[in-house]
Amino acid sequence: DRIKNPAKGRDGGGPGKCGVAKRGSGTMLPDKGIHIIAKGDSLVVELPGGGGFGDPKNRKPELVAADLRAGVTSQPSAA
Repeated sequence: DRIKNPAKGRDGGGPGKCGVAKRGSGTMLPDKGIHIIAKGDSLVVELPGGGGFGDPKNRKPELVAADLRAGVTSQPSAA
């Protein structure tokens, strides 16, 4: 399941983002089970992201910056 366990990165890439399941009213839902969504509320599902491929420190800085601006990656960690 990718709500608690994000996809792992490969060859120095970081993990992906975990998925989310919650009611539109904000209540988080457990990852498994039957959930009742009350009339007038909604179900919000945020799909998980894939893990990174390759160490971003080995990429050209302008390509990393473009990905950050586009929102397709997160800031590389300093570690």
